[in-house]
Amino acid sequence: MDLTNKVAVVTGASRGLGEHFSRKLVQKGAVVYGLARTEEDLNALSEELGESFHPIVCDVRSEESVASAFEKIRAAADTIDILINNAGLGRFGNVEEQSLDEWKLQVDVNVLGVHLCTREVVPTMK
Repeated sequence: MDLTNKVAVVTGASRGLGEHFSRKLVQKGAVVYGLARTEEDLNALSEELGESFHPIVCDVRSEESVASAFEKIRAAADTIDILINNAGLGRFGNVEEQSLDEWKLQVDVNVLGVHLCTREVVPTMK
């Protein structure tokens, strides 16, 4: 599949599957905006992938952080063709031992983050 000049946004881009997706998209010709909380990891990936990867520090739990990230993307790109809502985490264990803060963190990253990023990209994709 040729993705030359397609614009992709990958959340959780600095590690794991997000890093893998970012690498594959760049290999296929896409321009990738990688969002993650860890600037050091994003910058290391950017050095490796070159001009086609654009790191943006973003916490998907924060409406302001997500809005700022997509504002930067829209300023640099005419469109967004692909969104990979990859950022996520899991805190596993007995429900009676899991704190409310741990549960809220999972919901904020895994659910709220998907909503915020999707809400930002849909008008651009339409």
